[in-house]
Amino acid sequence: MDCGYFSDELLDLQWNDILKKYLDSFSCQNKKSQLTFDQILKLVFSTDQADNETKYEDKELFEKCVAETLSLLSAATELFKPSKLLFILHMMKHMLRDETCFINLNMNGSLYNALYMCQLPPISTNKLFKILFAELIRSTLHHQTGIKWTVESQFWMNVYNNSLEFQEDKDIAELGYIVLTELLGKITEIDETMCEDIIRIIITPLINADIQLTIPNTFTAPSMVGVISDQLSQKITEKQLCLVLERICILLSFFGLTEIFDGIKSISQDPLVLSGFLRIIDHEIQKGDLSIAIELYYYGIKYTKSMTNKLPRYTMKGNILDIESELLALQLEPIILVAEKLQNFFNSPEKVETLRVSHLAQLLKRCSLQSLKIGFKIKHLLPTYPTEIFPLALEGIAKTKNLYSPGNLGAIFECLIYSFDDLLNYIRINCGCLTMTPNQETYVRTLFSTVLLFIEDFDFSWGDGVKALDLPQIMYDFLSSFSWTNDIIVKGLILMEQSILKRLSPCMSLLIDTPESLKDIGPMLYRKCFMNDWEIRKAVLDVVCTIAYNANKISGFSSFREVLTEASLPSLVSTMALNDENPTVKATAFKCLQQMINIEDMDHPLRTKYYINKVLDTISKYNNPAVQSEAINFVDKLYFKEDALPKEMIASIYTCMEQTALYCNEVEVQKAAVTFWENVARKMFRSQGWMDQKFPSVIFSKKVVVMTKKECRIRIHKILTELSHNGCLNVFSYLYESENVHPEILETISKFLEKLNIIVFQKYDITPESMMVLNSASEQNCNRTILPETDLESDHVLEDVLNSTMIPMFSDDINFCSNEDIFSVLENSSSFPNRRTAEYYKHRNSQIITPSEFVAFVIRKMSTDVQNDSASSESGSLPKSNDLYNIIDY
Repeated sequence: MDCGYFSDELLDLQWNDILKKYLDSFSCQNKKSQLTFDQILKLVFSTDQADNETKYEDKELFEKCVAETLSLLSAATELFKPSKLLFILHMMKHMLRDETCFINLNMNGSLYNALYMCQLPPISTNKLFKILFAELIRSTLHHQTGIKWTVESQFWMNVYNNSLEFQEDKDIAELGYIVLTELLGKITEIDETMCEDIIRIIITPLINADIQLTIPNTFTAPSMVGVISDQLSQKITEKQLCLVLERICILLSFFGLTEIFDGIKSISQDPLVLSGFLRIIDHEIQKGDLSIAIELYYYGIKYTKSMTNKLPRYTMKGNILDIESELLALQLEPIILVAEKLQNFFNSPEKVETLRVSHLAQLLKRCSLQSLKIGFKIKHLLPTYPTEIFPLALEGIAKTKNLYSPGNLGAIFECLIYSFDDLLNYIRINCGCLTMTPNQETYVRTLFSTVLLFIEDFDFSWGDGVKALDLPQIMYDFLSSFSWTNDIIVKGLILMEQSILKRLSPCMSLLIDTPESLKDIGPMLYRKCFMNDWEIRKAVLDVVCTIAYNANKISGFSSFREVLTEASLPSLVSTMALNDENPTVKATAFKCLQQMINIEDMDHPLRTKYYINKVLDTISKYNNPAVQSEAINFVDKLYFKEDALPKEMIASIYTCMEQTALYCNEVEVQKAAVTFWENVARKMFRSQGWMDQKFPSVIFSKKVVVMTKKECRIRIHKILTELSHNGCLNVFSYLYESENVHPEILETISKFLEKLNIIVFQKYDITPESMMVLNSASEQNCNRTILPETDLESDHVLEDVLNSTMIPMFSDDINFCSNEDIFSVLENSSSFPNRRTAEYYKHRNSQIITPSEFVAFVIRKMSTDVQNDSASSESGSLPKSNDLYNIIDY
């Protein structure tokens, strides 16, 4: 039995005693709710410098805890579980970033002891411990003391050796590269000599390996360097290792240039030539390997961007050239020449002149003679090269997107659009006998992905990027020209949607407010809505949604309405929202309908009683949160925009939304319903003249009404009465007091009520008593039910109340009762007037909260919340947990 993987009772008992002792000793420990080591680590080693003295004491406790637990494990190396050492290493990973803790752990031997135990079998073969070993070394690089210790102790070599040994393991290899990169970057700021020593140690075995490949073996005494070289010489033909070697050479060359040209502002030679970069590219081309050359373009632009300010300007015949433009031309060459690869035109002399005036020729004008020679060699190598190189070139361009200037980004984008044109021409010529090979399909997918990546940040300031205006039509021709696989169709539709969205820049509005360029897209979208693949239907609806968004009155491109109406898309989308079998498609269809509502003069069935009832049935009965929430958003926008909905329809909407808000268990759906009721309240306030979060001083309706505080209170009472009868106030009050409401919904309601209290109740002296007085006045003058919302625009009810004999007892400077009186009114339910039910709400059995009750409820809750916030800020709440081993996920 392996002793390292079973526990000893005595060891476990001592281990738990130590942890319990220190866990209770921390000054930041919460006696009521036990904090874990993870939580205490974050408090003690945070960047906040408050309570330095307290933190120093807690740091000492962590150091003692690590020393004591390591000592216990060292005495029983064959008995402890690896999880115990993992626990210690995770703590040390945070502690070593603190310079004082690092010094103390190094002085008492804990650091060396932990690193030594990581290399004991069988732990040393565990991937997790190799990663943690590298993380510990990385933590020491946060301060100069740790950096010097890492170099002098040479523990960084263990990380380096692990990276070489486990090249097939991405996690170990990449973490090793990160540690070495950070070490080299930080050691240069301290001592350049130490940096050179590290680089020399790294590349010496690589150089020896290269020599062994070219020189016959000789009988020499074996050495450690020789052994490493023998191992590397067997791997030197691997592309990844060659790429690493070339990257190191390029990096050292560029750093060397910064020293040579220090203080020199202008030179007449190409820095790419002086650095040896073009020589390295030429060497790879001579070997016939374009894949490494394409990878090196990315690292070339990456390294030069970090040294741009240190390199001198390069002038040729009086013109200033830059390295970025040269590398751009070399990167784009395989992408531009893919069309000639497809057409087999490489050996055609008549194409030479065409190439000279092409987009590539314009780019090559910004290159030095040496770069042009490289480009010429690449052009002659491409005819014999397999088509895998073109997706690789596109991936390289995608990686460098954030490194190029806006002007060059425009050139890249134009090049990618030309690639679509070339591919489309090839398909048209060969449409009768065209069959796509797997490599060609990979190229198409990569081209789509690359263009999508660039169009996300597309900007017309990119200059040549105006070519994007042709992209929607290109996508239409592309998708209509061939029977593509479903995933390519989806990518094409996504790109079409993005291109339509991005092309409509305000600066282009006067030029392209016409459906001509999209005239054929509508019928194509209509046909693809009937495809079996739900992802295609969803992508089609995304395109329709974007067109509808750009066609509504807000965006100002009303001519796009014809694209939708002539293809009968509104009717089809409304049917899909109700009948499509896939919930994602249904939800997307409802999103489209939300945009179509805003389009002026569009014929659709969205306002009919039959359709709205079907949507309400979907909200009530369809068991999918995404569909239900989007359907609610649709009803919300329809309700807010339409002022002439029938009373019966409004009553049905109110009933459905109240039931959904109160009784639905899905957070997403309930939140959408609460948002609907917020918008109902906003519409009520707007109908009474509310603008810009206040009542104006004067309202011009059928007559001029001066908005005194008394007048405002009357209108607010009218609003609250309507909200009382339609269920809005009941929703807010019930959910706010419920114990099972999700925090997001509670926060939404709290913000709404707080805003209502501050900008309405406090500003206009709204109290329970004022609402009760107005309620009595309205009962005496209006023995009828509250008018539906569509009648709120008229002022005859307001005139009745203004002429009431009850109004003189109610002045602007009235002194209302204190908070104690308000709460006493709440406690005595008999003091409220009898509740009435609206005519169209007689079927509803739920209790209706009156305006005076609601005002008292809001005032009480807001004052209570303020007191609770003050108390919690003084005491400071801490999270609850009793898990001793809850220490950073491992």
